[in-house]
Amino acid sequence: MTAESSDPADLSRLGFRGGSQRSGTVVQDEMARLLDRAYIDNLVRHLGLDLATELLADGMIAVSDRLERLSSARDATPDTLAKLAHDLTGASGQIGLHVLLHATRRLENAAIGSDRMAMHGLVDEALREGSLSLAALGDYLAEEAEAGRAKSA
Repeated sequence: MTAESSDPADLSRLGFRGGSQRSGTVVQDEMARLLDRAYIDNLVRHLGLDLATELLADGMIAVSDRLERLSSARDATPDTLAKLAHDLTGASGQIGLHVLLHATRRLENAAIGSDRMAMHGLVDEALREGSLSLAALGDYLAEEAEAGRAKSA
């Protein structure tokens, strides 16, 4: 936790503002498509909102870093792309970004098979789904934080 904010649900301290990074917020249908809500809700239920938010926010940073590496390596060797996709699959799965997990798994499989035509399209798909997934998770956490503040008020 940083000195700027002691509220673990304040994602602005981590550079995340939910959907505000894009125009508008992620709509509920899109959020349901992108996130494994049962997994995330279980984290919140078992760890509490503060600890779950901190864990998920750390995971968001890890996913964001891996997406940046993937973006920079789009023309890398299939072996490098397979390793990057594998890392991103694990990081996205740990925080309930199941659409991104499946996209990176497809990328990893294409890279293992050295299918260069498929790899380029799948890198783009992973980057797109990653951006949307991070925004959706940020929105979810902001909504949960707001609901928690409303309950305590």
